[in-house]
Amino acid sequence: MTPADTSRNNQPDEKKSRYKSTVPAVDQCMQVLNCLAESPRRQLSLSEICDMAGIHKSRGYTILNTLMAHNFIEKDPHTKVYKLGLGIVSLARNVLNDLNLGDIVNPHLQTLARNTDATAHYGVISGNRFYIVAKEESSDTFGYTMRLGIQHHLTHGAHGKAIVALMPEKDREQILAAEPLCFYGDGKPVDLDYLKEEFETIRELGYAVDLGETNPNITCISAPVTNLEGKLTGAIVLIGVFQRARVKTFGPMVVDAARRVSERMI
Repeated sequence: MTPADTSRNNQPDEKKSRYKSTVPAVDQCMQVLNCLAESPRRQLSLSEICDMAGIHKSRGYTILNTLMAHNFIEKDPHTKVYKLGLGIVSLARNVLNDLNLGDIVNPHLQTLARNTDATAHYGVISGNRFYIVAKEESSDTFGYTMRLGIQHHLTHGAHGKAIVALMPEKDREQILAAEPLCFYGDGKPVDLDYLKEEFETIRELGYAVDLGETNPNITCISAPVTNLEGKLTGAIVLIGVFQRARVKTFGPMVVDAARRVSERMI
């Protein structure tokens, strides 16, 4: 072998180094689905979807048609707007069945909802998102609930404060250094000094509170859930129109429900 041959063999494979193990078309499909899932509005036009996903209209139209063929997207024939289809439900159902959350979570949500006349939710952490996967509504005539499958940013509202407050310090600082931060609502400013003081209180009490900060007139209480190894996996969220004076009574009840769920999480 000549020196030139040896030199070539020692050079990095430029083509290989530029290779990315993702499929652009699939990535764009996921962007379209995420746009519809994360939008405050349930239905979006083609232009709105393409603007949010950063793709050309002709490309977006093709992707939407493909997703419609698999029932992941539905289109209103009159208004020409798009929304998520029932095909998504079958995928979500299989995931939830694998998690086997019903037997673990539902009894504690039922007890919490019955004793507070508020709606009890359970959400799981996935990346920087928080997904509501179980809920139990109260018998109260007036109430507030989040639909199953809805997602929020990990730092959103009471669950965000409860989860981040209990994180290891290194992970917490990484979260606080990133954008966005939605502890007091999407797009609302965050005073980090005040937030860190609130974290101290949350660690002492075991629960976080949102007193109408992300949604006026709605009070939220949340406590984090961990697995048997102590890793944060989700949170219990109690939502209602109850008076603020009830927080001191309901807070420990939410903590107790989260503790009981945590004891059974693998």
